[in-house]
Parts: sequence; C-alpha cells; structure tokens
Amino acid sequence: MKRRNFGLADLFGVDFEGRSEDRMQNAYLRCEHDATSHHPLLRGLEDAPRIIHGVSRIEITPREKFGLMPLTLIPSYPDLPMEKVFPRGTEDRYRAGVFAGIWQWPGCVFSRGTSTAHFGRCSCVDHFKLLRNSVEWATNEAPVIEVTGPGVLDVTVWQQKNSMTVHLV
Repeated sequence: MKRRNFGLADLFGVDFEGRSEDRMQNAYLRCEHDATSHHPLLRGLEDAPRIIHGVSRIEITPREKFGLMPLTLIPSYPDLPMEKVFPRGTEDRYRAGVFAGIWQWPGCVFSRGTSTAHFGRCSCVDHFKLLRNSVEWATNEAPVIEVTGPGVLDVTVWQQKNSMTVHLV
C-alpha cells in the first residue's frame, strides 16, 4: 500500500505532494555557484553551469523556507519534434534538493530526483561527485581513509579498537 507521505517526513522537513514526474526528458540541474558561495555539495563541479538530471522526480512541499539552494531544476522539455527542443520557463526554477540542519546531524540531504540511481546506471561522474559531496557534507566528519586516482573504487573500512581493515574493490 502506497503511503500518503514520506516515512521520514518529520526528519527531512518536507511532505510528499502526491505526484511524481516519472519520465523527464531533457532535464538538467543548474549549479547555483554564485547564489550559494561555493556550497560544499558543488565541490568538483566549479566549471559546470549545469549537469544532467536523472529521469524522474517527486513533488514535495517544504515545511519551512530553506534558503538558497545549491542546485535548482531546469524544467524539462520535449525531445521531439526538433523545432520544439529548447528550454522553457528558465525563470521558473524548482529546487532540486532540500538542504537543512536536522537534529544532531550537521546536515541532511534529501534528493527529490534520481541522481544516485543515474550514477549507478551510467557511471556519470557528475552524479558521483554529488553523491560523494552529499555524504561528506551530511556527516561533517573527516574521512577515515581517502583514496585518489582514476576510475571507480569501492572502499569499505572496518575499524576495531586496535586495528583497521580497508577493503578495496
């Protein structure tokens, strides 16, 4: 049975509007570099004015005003016929995510789109950066280990009182 609202609506401070956009065409996220004074979520995306969006999103209603957003949604537009392929309503920007301090967490990231799923399907580097930056910003902790280099690597750390195991795949 489908819920009327999110199970964690109180935690995230947003409510489900009851509808979603399941197939977005030509959807992009605008990186709001100037408005947010280099928000940590946009680290590594400084040279990108926009990035591709996922293929769907859900409609939400914030319970409070959240201020400036590091990402806004450029409304999608049709992909055919060719003479109709252009952005519309650029002044009508939607928030792509909600970013707010919640309880003991320094930050809470709620994504109303499918950026993480999009990274899983096509390994889009920009979406990887958003996912990584979201985790780092929300946890507000220095990483236990940092691995750099080309490619994608799964890093798992298991820490005990007197030892640490790092598993790289």
